[in-house]
Amino acid sequence: MRAVYHFERTLIARFGLGYPEICLLQLLRRKSGIRVSDAARVLEIPLFSATRLVQRLESDGYVVKRQDADDGRAILLSLSPRGRGLIRRIEDDNYELIMSNAAAFPGNELDALVLVAGRMGRLLGVEGSASEGLEPPL
Repeated sequence: MRAVYHFERTLIARFGLGYPEICLLQLLRRKSGIRVSDAARVLEIPLFSATRLVQRLESDGYVVKRQDADDGRAILLSLSPRGRGLIRRIEDDNYELIMSNAAAFPGNELDALVLVAGRMGRLLGVEGSASEGLEPPL
């Protein structure tokens, strides 16, 4: 768990965003035009936390809000061009980091890591959570 914590700290240092912000940006990259309440459900955070998260990302120019044409009370979220560029840089950077570090592992250890990573929900006892299959990958 310490390694995950330190990895998250490096994301903050490199990109100025924490894990929740990055997860929301990744979610919006995959599913544009969702409501704040849907984002809160997928990220498994309270609605008020999701609202604050969206406000921060919107004020930084990463997220755009628009009114739902079908339901004037609802607000839909999408990435701005700036947000798309940032999440692309974050994902590319993380991919390069992981791939360069993975090269140091012998094949059998790498196979074992991939197997465990694919079963992490089960290992941690959170398999079947509300957002299973929808979590933004890092």
